[in-house]
Amino acid sequence: MELDSFFTDPTRQSPIVTRPNRSIHFGQPSDNSPTIQTAQNHFSFYSTTSPQQAGTTSANNGSLTPRAPVVHCFVCDHANAKVKILTDQFMEALIKNGIKVYVERYLTHQPGYQVRAASLNTTADFFFQIHSKTAGPGHVRLYLGGQPKRMTKEEAVSAVWSWWRLRCGALTKDEVEVISHDKILTLLKDFANINSEDLDFSLLQQQGRELIDRGMSVRPTLTRLHEFETILQNGKSQINSARTMSTDWSFEPGVVLQRCVAVPIVSGLSAPLKELLNMIIDQTIRKARSITSVLERYYISTPPLERLAQEDHMNEIPIDGEQRVGDGSSWRMMIESVDEDRMGSMQIASYGDGHNFVQSVDRIATPVFMLDDF
Repeated sequence: MELDSFFTDPTRQSPIVTRPNRSIHFGQPSDNSPTIQTAQNHFSFYSTTSPQQAGTTSANNGSLTPRAPVVHCFVCDHANAKVKILTDQFMEALIKNGIKVYVERYLTHQPGYQVRAASLNTTADFFFQIHSKTAGPGHVRLYLGGQPKRMTKEEAVSAVWSWWRLRCGALTKDEVEVISHDKILTLLKDFANINSEDLDFSLLQQQGRELIDRGMSVRPTLTRLHEFETILQNGKSQINSARTMSTDWSFEPGVVLQRCVAVPIVSGLSAPLKELLNMIIDQTIRKARSITSVLERYYISTPPLERLAQEDHMNEIPIDGEQRVGDGSSWRMMIESVDEDRMGSMQIASYGDGHNFVQSVDRIATPVFMLDDF
């Protein structure tokens, strides 16, 4: 009885988290006043519009308003008093913040592989586990991709709304300014079909540098760069064609679901998020074009040694061949001179050479200058 009274004492109740159409606050309720002492969270909303006005504004603008998230709560050891109390408190916190909850209870402990399988096969948007080992300190486990992450119930409510707004593309300007690198990559993959692992510009720069230093053709690298640019352009088109998502959320009280069924996710992109993703893609396209410009300027369709061997049946050693080591000097020179119009140091024929000069130019392998001559 003392344990039950300890966890049910109103002065010891868990902090209450406000709904995400306002700043996410944590506060401790008081017996003397119904007000809540608040503290601002990193993910915050500064809107002064009431929930009813927010729904009207979204409807007038024609923007999308996402539905509330659904949480699957997988409870093990429910016969344990601590587990039961934590489950009730967690469900109350979720419902107060407009989250729908489906609870699956087991009186005894369940093996880890079964919990992981349930998390991967759930039709809910989020999967949490509560069991006796984590209930003591008041922790729950959020499963993402089959991997558990321990957190408090207050952190869990905040994480649900943060990840849900990210998944729906409903981030405000303030959230966009503090968004992490990993979440940006997630958004690009989900909304633009751009996987950062497939766009390795550092590798292409290294390959292009080595090919030019060796006097070899850079056609494969150029082809790959053009493919990268096509992927980026297609991704930008997908972002611009995405529906506009509202950042205002009309309040609907959370409920306890009797069964969990799959519900489609209404997703789009808020205006600040579209602007951010377009800016990132534009910067990447400029980088790709800059590398392409360097490689095209110093493009070698046929390696000089092979061309000389075909024409003169001899294997001459290129001039300054020993100096063109892979120390990066040639590549740096190309980058520095990419915007210049210098032709290089080709041998200019004397005045009056006439037709012989044209033939001599025709016999010079492309490019007609040595990179180290700059």
